Amino acid sequence: MLATIASWSTAAESKNRPSHWANDTGTAFKNPWPSAEKPTWAELMQSKFPLGWYDDLKKKHPGTKDVRVVVPDWGESDLKKRGLRRDRCVVGTTLGHAGVITELPLEGTEGEDGKNKSFWVVYDPIFSLRAGPTQYTGPERLRPPPCQVTDIPGCDAVVISHNHYDHLDLSTIEAIFKKFPKARYFVPQGNKNWVSSLGIPRDRIYELDWWEKREYSVQDFGHTTSETASEDVLLRFTSVPAQHNSGRAALDQGTTLWYIGKKLGPFDMSFVPIWRGGTLGFISHLGLRLSHNDIPSALHASPLDAIDIHNDVLSKNTVAIHFGTFVGSENESLEAVMEFEEGRDVRGVLSLDEQVVDGRGRAGIVDIGGSIAVEIEVRDPPKQS
Repeated sequence: MLATIASWSTAAESKNRPSHWANDTGTAFKNPWPSAEKPTWAELMQSKFPLGWYDDLKKKHPGTKDVRVVVPDWGESDLKKRGLRRDRCVVGTTLGHAGVITELPLEGTEGEDGKNKSFWVVYDPIFSLRAGPTQYTGPERLRPPPCQVTDIPGCDAVVISHNHYDHLDLSTIEAIFKKFPKARYFVPQGNKNWVSSLGIPRDRIYELDWWEKREYSVQDFGHTTSETASEDVLLRFTSVPAQHNSGRAALDQGTTLWYIGKKLGPFDMSFVPIWRGGTLGFISHLGLRLSHNDIPSALHASPLDAIDIHNDVLSKNTVAIHFGTFVGSENESLEAVMEFEEGRDVRGVLSLDEQVVDGRGRAGIVDIGGSIAVEIEVRDPPKQS
């Protein structure tokens, strides 16, 4: 890695800045790993031709269930099915594509119903018809959102992984700010000005570089603790490395930082992307199949990669995201589901409906708008430097 950096900068610069910075001011970034390099012509020449025709996968595999859109109940049915209490669980609900909302009970707080208050975090939300610079451009949804921002039950924090249009959506952020004006925003370095341009106060926007963290008490988010609370609750947000890119136009590729979850675990619940972005959806819309196994991909995880990520970060329960919404056809959506389930079987990972055995993790597909509830395992937090 040092040799690669040295080829782009002087030795003095390499010592004075992080390996993922592309300049000395922290305004341009790069993937620091060799695996993130674009494929060479030699590698492409050795690859098979990546295009073919789709079979009717639904007809060919009638037993495979694709995702559907359901009206969110914010975990009510899953809690009932698993016999769990909401105040002892983290509940995650998928919102389509990479959008997720999680609910975490706040120990030591008390709502009007006498139960713990909840802490709500929204991740990479997009409710727009298209993922693009305008409402008329960019990849179009195959499936509608399961709800609207006005239906979301709470939002204390918004976490953005990177600034691609399918992860940082203008109209969605504006709608969230309108309904939840006190929410805080956690964004990668280089995105604060864009978010604040929407009228969101700058003191509610936090930029984080890789491995930076912010810690807060529940009082910082406007919650009060009861007099009988045994200890203070610490809320920690950590930015961690991920191999991807960023940019919203041809001239700003790589000028803002990106991040997705990596090992700080074990994690009670994870949401892992399993498919490529929507910009190539037009290929399957034409009836063609693009094989990610026949072309090198350094920026998006395949379904099998996602299972490996699940294992690497010690996730106890992993839900697949980033598929089935901005895709060109139902065939493409179902292909992602099939490969994910096949990868889960190959790696010996349990399904989300199975009982945990010998500490093995679980992974699976949740309907768009569907929820999963997981009982929180109390343990010492990971050490942070």
